[in-house]
Amino acid sequence: MNIHENHHVLLEVRNLKMHFPIRRGLFKKVVGHVRAVDGVSFSVKKGETLGLVGESGCGKTTAGRCIVRAYSPTEGEILFREEESLTEDMRKLKVHINSHRRKDNATQGDVIDFARLQQDDLRAYRREIQMIFQDPYSSLNPRMTVLDIVSEPLVIHTQKKSAELKDHVADLLRKVGLRPEYMNRYPNAFSGGQRQRIGIARALALHPRLIVCDEPVSALDVSVQAQVVNLLQDLQAELGISYLFIAHDLSVVQHVSQRVAVMYLGKIVELAESKALYRVPKHPYTEALLSAVPSTNPDLKRERIVLTGDVPNPSNPPSGCAFHPRCRYAREICKKETPPWVETLDGHGAACHLVNELSLTGVNVE
Repeated sequence: MNIHENHHVLLEVRNLKMHFPIRRGLFKKVVGHVRAVDGVSFSVKKGETLGLVGESGCGKTTAGRCIVRAYSPTEGEILFREEESLTEDMRKLKVHINSHRRKDNATQGDVIDFARLQQDDLRAYRREIQMIFQDPYSSLNPRMTVLDIVSEPLVIHTQKKSAELKDHVADLLRKVGLRPEYMNRYPNAFSGGQRQRIGIARALALHPRLIVCDEPVSALDVSVQAQVVNLLQDLQAELGISYLFIAHDLSVVQHVSQRVAVMYLGKIVELAESKALYRVPKHPYTEALLSAVPSTNPDLKRERIVLTGDVPNPSNPPSGCAFHPRCRYAREICKKETPPWVETLDGHGAACHLVNELSLTGVNVE
Protein backbone atom coordinates (compact mmCIF):
# COMPACT_ATOMS: atom_id res chain seq x y z
CA MET A 1 0.00 0.00 0.00
CA ASN A 2 1.36 3.42 -1.01
CA ILE A 3 0.29 6.47 0.96
CA HIS A 4 0.71 8.64 -2.13
CA GLU A 5 -1.79 6.52 -4.04
CA ASN A 6 -4.28 5.72 -1.26
CA HIS A 7 -5.85 8.86 0.22
CA HIS A 8 -7.61 6.77 2.90
CA VAL A 9 -4.23 6.08 4.56
CA LEU A 10 -3.38 8.52 7.35
CA LEU A 11 -0.10 7.00 8.58
CA GLU A 12 2.33 4.67 6.89
CA VAL A 13 5.37 3.27 8.68
CA ARG A 14 8.09 1.85 6.44
CA ASN A 15 11.01 -0.27 7.65
CA LEU A 16 11.08 1.44 11.05
CA LYS A 17 14.10 0.60 13.19
CA MET A 18 15.04 1.66 16.71
CA HIS A 19 18.39 0.28 17.86
CA PHE A 20 19.64 1.31 21.30
CA PRO A 21 23.45 1.24 21.73
CA ILE A 22 25.03 -0.98 24.38
CA ARG A 23 27.97 0.82 25.99
CA ARG A 24 30.58 -0.76 28.22
CA GLY A 25 33.93 0.05 29.73
CA LEU A 26 35.50 3.21 31.09
CA PHE A 27 35.05 5.10 27.82
CA LYS A 28 31.52 3.78 27.20
CA LYS A 29 32.46 2.14 23.95
CA VAL A 30 29.55 0.84 21.86
CA VAL A 31 29.80 -2.96 21.83
CA GLY A 32 26.42 -3.79 20.32
CA HIS A 33 22.82 -2.71 19.88
CA VAL A 34 19.45 -3.71 21.32
CA ARG A 35 17.20 -4.07 18.28
CA ALA A 36 13.98 -3.02 19.97
CA VAL A 37 12.27 -2.33 16.64
CA ASP A 38 13.88 -3.99 13.65
CA GLY A 39 12.23 -3.25 10.32
CA VAL A 40 8.54 -2.70 11.08
CA SER A 41 6.07 -1.68 8.34
CA PHE A 42 2.33 -1.04 8.63
CA SER A 43 -0.31 1.58 7.86
CA VAL A 44 -3.26 3.15 9.68
CA LYS A 45 -6.28 4.38 7.71
CA LYS A 46 -8.40 7.42 8.50
CA GLY A 47 -10.92 6.59 11.24
CA GLU A 48 -9.43 3.10 11.77
CA THR A 49 -8.09 1.32 14.84
CA LEU A 50 -5.01 -0.82 14.21
CA GLY A 51 -4.18 -3.15 17.09
CA LEU A 52 -0.49 -3.79 17.77
CA VAL A 53 -0.05 -6.83 20.00
CA GLY A 54 2.69 -9.03 21.39
CA GLU A 55 4.45 -10.13 24.57
CA SER A 56 6.15 -7.65 26.87
CA GLY A 57 9.48 -6.67 25.39
CA CYS A 58 8.51 -7.27 21.75
CA GLY A 59 9.04 -3.59 20.87
CA LYS A 60 5.44 -2.42 20.41
CA THR A 61 5.68 0.48 22.89
CA THR A 62 9.00 1.57 21.40
CA ALA A 63 7.39 1.61 17.95
CA GLY A 64 4.59 3.80 19.31
CA ARG A 65 7.04 6.22 20.90
CA CYS A 66 8.97 6.48 17.63
CA ILE A 67 5.76 7.43 15.85
CA VAL A 68 5.10 10.33 18.25
CA ARG A 69 8.85 11.09 18.06
CA ALA A 70 9.52 10.59 21.75
CA TYR A 71 12.41 8.62 20.23
CA SER A 72 14.29 9.55 17.06
CA PRO A 73 14.27 6.32 15.02
CA THR A 74 17.51 4.79 13.81
CA GLU A 75 16.12 4.18 10.35
CA GLY A 76 12.89 4.12 8.37
CA GLU A 77 10.04 6.41 7.38
CA ILE A 78 7.00 7.62 9.36
CA LEU A 79 4.77 9.09 6.65
CA PHE A 80 1.81 11.15 7.81
CA ARG A 81 -0.78 12.66 5.49
CA GLU A 82 -1.36 16.36 5.96
CA GLU A 83 -4.78 17.83 6.47
CA GLU A 84 -6.31 19.34 3.36
CA SER A 85 -6.73 22.68 5.15
CA LEU A 86 -3.56 23.49 7.07
CA THR A 87 -3.48 25.88 10.00
CA GLU A 88 -1.44 29.05 9.50
CA ASP A 89 1.50 27.96 11.66
CA MET A 90 1.65 24.57 9.93
CA ARG A 91 1.55 26.26 6.49
CA LYS A 92 4.47 28.49 7.48
CA LEU A 93 6.37 25.49 8.82
CA LYS A 94 5.88 23.60 5.56
CA VAL A 95 7.34 26.53 3.61
CA HIS A 96 10.27 26.58 6.04
CA ILE A 97 10.94 22.86 5.57
CA ASN A 98 10.60 23.03 1.80
CA SER A 99 13.03 25.93 1.57
CA HIS A 100 15.64 24.79 4.11
CA ARG A 101 15.51 21.00 4.31
CA ARG A 102 15.35 19.74 0.74
CA LYS A 103 18.26 17.41 1.38
CA ASP A 104 16.27 15.69 4.14
CA ASN A 105 13.28 15.20 1.80
CA ALA A 106 10.99 15.65 4.82
CA THR A 107 8.01 16.68 2.70
CA GLN A 108 6.69 14.57 -0.17
CA GLY A 109 3.68 16.32 -1.68
CA ASP A 110 0.90 16.20 0.92
CA VAL A 111 2.84 13.72 3.07
CA ILE A 112 5.24 14.55 5.93
CA ASP A 113 8.02 12.18 6.99
CA PHE A 114 7.99 12.49 10.79
CA ALA A 115 11.18 10.45 11.05
CA ARG A 116 13.23 13.12 9.28
CA LEU A 117 11.83 16.25 10.90
CA GLN A 118 14.23 18.04 13.20
CA GLN A 119 13.16 18.77 16.78
CA ASP A 120 12.52 22.46 16.03
CA ASP A 121 10.13 21.50 13.21
CA LEU A 122 8.16 18.89 15.13
CA ARG A 123 6.15 21.26 17.29
CA ALA A 124 3.42 22.12 14.77
CA TYR A 125 2.99 18.52 13.70
CA ARG A 126 2.92 17.06 17.20
CA ARG A 127 -0.60 18.42 17.55
CA GLU A 128 -1.63 15.94 14.85
CA ILE A 129 -0.42 12.87 16.78
CA GLN A 130 -0.97 12.47 20.53
CA MET A 131 -0.42 9.61 22.99
CA ILE A 132 -2.35 8.01 25.85
CA PHE A 133 0.04 6.40 28.31
CA GLN A 134 -0.25 3.06 30.05
CA ASP A 135 -0.05 4.07 33.69
CA PRO A 136 -2.61 6.74 34.68
CA TYR A 137 -0.85 7.17 38.02
CA SER A 138 2.61 8.11 36.77
CA SER A 139 1.58 9.91 33.57
CA LEU A 140 -0.18 12.77 35.42
CA ASN A 141 1.85 15.34 37.32
CA PRO A 142 0.65 15.18 40.97
CA ARG A 143 1.54 18.87 41.48
CA MET A 144 -0.75 20.07 38.70
CA THR A 145 -4.52 20.45 38.78
CA VAL A 146 -6.73 18.85 36.14
CA LEU A 147 -7.11 22.28 34.57
CA ASP A 148 -3.32 22.65 34.27
CA ILE A 149 -2.84 19.10 32.96
CA VAL A 150 -5.50 19.22 30.26
CA SER A 151 -4.78 22.80 29.19
CA GLU A 152 -1.00 22.39 29.00
CA PRO A 153 -1.02 21.38 25.28
CA LEU A 154 -3.26 24.37 24.55
CA VAL A 155 -0.91 26.74 26.36
CA ILE A 156 2.06 25.41 24.37
CA HIS A 157 0.42 25.31 20.94
CA THR A 158 -2.22 28.07 21.00
CA GLN A 159 -2.74 31.61 22.22
CA LYS A 160 -5.95 30.95 24.15
CA LYS A 161 -6.64 33.19 27.13
CA SER A 162 -7.45 31.98 30.63
CA ALA A 163 -11.24 32.14 30.24
CA GLU A 164 -11.07 30.35 26.89
CA LEU A 165 -8.86 27.65 28.41
CA LYS A 166 -11.34 26.95 31.18
CA ASP A 167 -14.23 26.69 28.73
CA HIS A 168 -12.24 24.36 26.49
CA VAL A 169 -11.15 22.16 29.39
CA ALA A 170 -14.74 22.01 30.67
CA ASP A 171 -15.91 20.79 27.25
CA LEU A 172 -13.16 18.17 27.14
CA LEU A 173 -14.00 16.88 30.62
CA ARG A 174 -17.67 16.52 29.65
CA LYS A 175 -16.62 14.68 26.51
CA VAL A 176 -14.70 12.05 28.51
CA GLY A 177 -17.42 11.65 31.15
CA LEU A 178 -16.05 13.86 33.95
CA ARG A 179 -17.70 16.85 35.62
CA PRO A 180 -16.19 20.29 34.84
CA GLU A 181 -16.19 21.08 38.57
CA TYR A 182 -13.32 18.59 38.93
CA MET A 183 -10.86 20.80 37.02
CA ASN A 184 -9.45 22.40 40.17
CA ARG A 185 -8.69 19.07 41.85
CA TYR A 186 -5.37 17.21 41.84
CA PRO A 187 -4.81 13.69 40.39
CA ASN A 188 -4.69 12.04 43.83
CA ALA A 189 -8.42 12.78 44.23
CA PHE A 190 -9.32 10.42 41.37
CA SER A 191 -9.53 6.68 40.77
CA GLY A 192 -7.46 4.93 38.11
CA GLY A 193 -10.28 5.00 35.58
CA GLN A 194 -10.91 8.70 36.17
CA ARG A 195 -7.21 9.47 35.84
CA GLN A 196 -7.12 7.70 32.49
CA ARG A 197 -10.09 9.79 31.37
CA ILE A 198 -8.07 12.89 32.28
CA GLY A 199 -5.21 11.51 30.16
CA ILE A 200 -7.63 11.00 27.27
CA ALA A 201 -8.93 14.57 27.65
CA ARG A 202 -5.35 15.85 27.50
CA ALA A 203 -4.72 13.83 24.32
CA LEU A 204 -7.88 15.29 22.74
CA ALA A 205 -7.06 18.91 23.59
CA LEU A 206 -5.46 19.75 20.23
CA HIS A 207 -7.93 17.77 18.09
CA PRO A 208 -5.38 15.21 16.85
CA ARG A 209 -6.13 12.96 13.90
CA LEU A 210 -4.13 10.02 15.30
CA ILE A 211 -3.78 8.86 18.91
CA VAL A 212 -1.26 6.23 19.96
CA CYS A 213 -2.88 4.30 22.83
CA ASP A 214 -0.10 2.57 24.78
CA GLU A 215 -1.92 -0.19 26.68
CA PRO A 216 -4.51 2.34 27.94
CA VAL A 217 -6.52 -0.17 30.00
CA SER A 218 -3.93 -2.69 31.20
CA ALA A 219 -3.38 -0.88 34.52
CA LEU A 220 -7.12 -0.61 35.26
CA ASP A 221 -9.55 -2.92 37.03
CA VAL A 222 -11.43 -5.25 34.71
CA SER A 223 -14.71 -3.57 35.64
CA VAL A 224 -13.33 -0.21 34.46
CA GLN A 225 -11.56 -1.43 31.32
CA ALA A 226 -14.80 -1.83 29.35
CA GLN A 227 -15.88 1.72 30.26
CA VAL A 228 -12.64 3.23 28.95
CA VAL A 229 -12.69 1.08 25.80
CA ASN A 230 -16.29 2.11 25.10
CA LEU A 231 -15.33 5.76 25.65
CA LEU A 232 -12.50 5.48 23.09
CA GLN A 233 -14.86 3.92 20.56
CA ASP A 234 -17.49 6.61 21.12
CA LEU A 235 -14.89 9.35 20.65
CA GLN A 236 -13.70 7.72 17.45
CA ALA A 237 -17.23 7.58 16.06
CA GLU A 238 -17.84 11.22 17.00
CA LEU A 239 -14.52 12.77 16.01
CA GLY A 240 -13.22 10.42 13.29
CA ILE A 241 -9.93 9.81 15.14
CA SER A 242 -7.57 7.01 14.13
CA TYR A 243 -6.01 4.83 16.85
CA LEU A 244 -2.86 2.77 17.05
CA PHE A 245 -3.97 0.56 19.94
CA ILE A 246 -0.99 -1.12 21.62
CA ALA A 247 -1.84 -4.02 23.93
CA HIS A 248 -0.92 -7.51 25.03
CA ASP A 249 -4.51 -8.56 25.83
CA LEU A 250 -5.98 -9.96 22.61
CA SER A 251 -9.48 -10.15 24.07
CA VAL A 252 -9.49 -6.33 24.36
CA VAL A 253 -7.92 -5.79 20.95
CA GLN A 254 -10.57 -8.01 19.37
CA HIS A 255 -13.33 -5.56 20.30
CA VAL A 256 -11.65 -2.29 19.28
CA SER A 257 -9.54 -3.05 16.19
CA GLN A 258 -10.45 -3.35 12.55
CA ARG A 259 -7.00 -4.77 11.79
CA VAL A 260 -4.37 -6.37 14.02
CA ALA A 261 -0.58 -6.53 13.68
CA VAL A 262 1.35 -9.08 15.76
CA MET A 263 4.92 -8.25 16.84
CA TYR A 264 7.64 -10.60 17.97
CA LEU A 265 11.20 -9.53 18.83
CA GLY A 266 10.99 -6.19 17.04
CA LYS A 267 9.29 -7.43 13.86
CA ILE A 268 5.76 -7.75 12.52
CA VAL A 269 5.09 -11.49 12.07
CA GLU A 270 1.41 -11.27 11.05
CA LEU A 271 -1.06 -8.59 9.98
CA ALA A 272 -4.68 -9.03 8.93
CA GLU A 273 -8.27 -7.95 9.34
CA SER A 274 -9.26 -8.59 12.95
CA LYS A 275 -11.83 -11.35 12.33
CA ALA A 276 -9.60 -13.16 9.83
CA LEU A 277 -6.60 -13.14 12.17
CA TYR A 278 -8.62 -14.45 15.12
CA ARG A 279 -10.41 -17.16 13.15
CA VAL A 280 -7.58 -18.37 10.92
CA PRO A 281 -4.12 -17.30 12.17
CA LYS A 282 -1.22 -17.84 9.79
CA HIS A 283 1.72 -17.63 12.19
CA PRO A 284 2.43 -20.11 15.04
CA TYR A 285 3.15 -17.22 17.44
CA THR A 286 -0.31 -15.76 16.81
CA GLU A 287 -1.86 -19.18 17.40
CA ALA A 288 -0.10 -19.40 20.77
CA LEU A 289 -1.30 -15.93 21.80
CA LEU A 290 -4.89 -16.74 20.77
CA SER A 291 -4.87 -19.96 22.78
CA ALA A 292 -4.69 -17.81 25.93
CA VAL A 293 -7.81 -15.77 25.06
CA PRO A 294 -10.63 -16.76 27.47
CA SER A 295 -13.63 -18.42 25.84
CA THR A 296 -17.18 -17.18 26.43
CA ASN A 297 -18.41 -20.75 26.00
CA PRO A 298 -17.76 -22.79 29.18
CA ASP A 299 -18.34 -26.05 27.29
CA LEU A 300 -15.69 -25.28 24.70
CA LYS A 301 -12.29 -26.66 25.61
CA ARG A 302 -9.24 -25.42 23.71
CA GLU A 303 -5.64 -26.51 23.93
CA ARG A 304 -3.51 -23.93 25.70
CA ILE A 305 -0.21 -23.59 23.87
CA VAL A 306 2.54 -22.91 26.38
CA LEU A 307 5.63 -21.47 24.71
CA THR A 308 8.85 -23.03 25.98
CA GLY A 309 11.91 -20.97 26.78
CA ASP A 310 12.25 -17.22 27.11
CA VAL A 311 11.99 -14.45 24.56
CA PRO A 312 15.40 -14.24 22.80
CA ASN A 313 17.79 -11.41 23.54
CA PRO A 314 17.04 -8.54 21.09
CA SER A 315 20.74 -7.66 21.08
CA ASN A 316 21.55 -11.13 19.76
CA PRO A 317 18.49 -12.52 17.93
CA PRO A 318 18.48 -16.13 16.64
CA SER A 319 19.38 -16.85 13.05
CA GLY A 320 16.62 -17.55 10.55
CA CYS A 321 13.15 -17.11 12.02
CA ALA A 322 13.45 -15.43 15.43
CA PHE A 323 10.55 -17.53 16.72
CA HIS A 324 12.00 -20.93 15.77
CA PRO A 325 13.53 -21.76 19.23
CA ARG A 326 10.00 -21.66 20.73
CA CYS A 327 7.97 -22.90 17.76
CA ARG A 328 6.55 -26.43 17.89
CA TYR A 329 6.34 -26.57 14.08
CA ALA A 330 9.94 -25.44 13.41
CA ARG A 331 11.91 -27.17 10.69
CA GLU A 332 15.50 -26.97 9.55
CA ILE A 333 14.82 -24.12 7.11
CA CYS A 334 13.39 -22.06 9.97
CA LYS A 335 16.74 -22.15 11.76
CA LYS A 336 18.76 -21.01 8.74
CA GLU A 337 16.71 -18.67 6.56
CA THR A 338 14.73 -15.54 7.41
CA PRO A 339 11.11 -16.20 6.41
CA PRO A 340 9.66 -14.05 3.60
CA TRP A 341 6.51 -11.98 4.03
CA VAL A 342 3.67 -13.89 2.36
CA GLU A 343 0.41 -12.03 1.73
CA THR A 344 -2.91 -13.28 0.36
CA LEU A 345 -5.29 -11.33 -1.87
CA ASP A 346 -7.37 -10.22 1.13
CA GLY A 347 -4.34 -8.55 2.73
CA HIS A 348 -3.68 -11.27 5.31
CA GLY A 349 0.10 -11.44 5.62
CA ALA A 350 2.55 -13.43 7.72
CA ALA A 351 6.31 -14.03 7.91
CA CYS A 352 6.55 -17.82 8.10
CA HIS A 353 8.14 -20.50 5.90
CA LEU A 354 5.16 -22.80 6.53
CA VAL A 355 2.36 -20.28 6.01
CA ASN A 356 0.83 -22.34 3.18
CA GLU A 357 1.29 -25.70 4.91
CA LEU A 358 0.02 -25.24 8.47
CA SER A 359 -3.61 -25.29 9.53
CA LEU A 360 -3.56 -23.33 12.77
CA THR A 361 -6.28 -23.04 15.39
CA GLY A 362 -7.95 -19.71 16.02
CA VAL A 363 -10.91 -18.57 18.11
CA ASN A 364 -14.54 -17.97 17.23
CA VAL A 365 -15.47 -14.30 16.93
CA GLU A 366 -18.85 -12.73 16.31
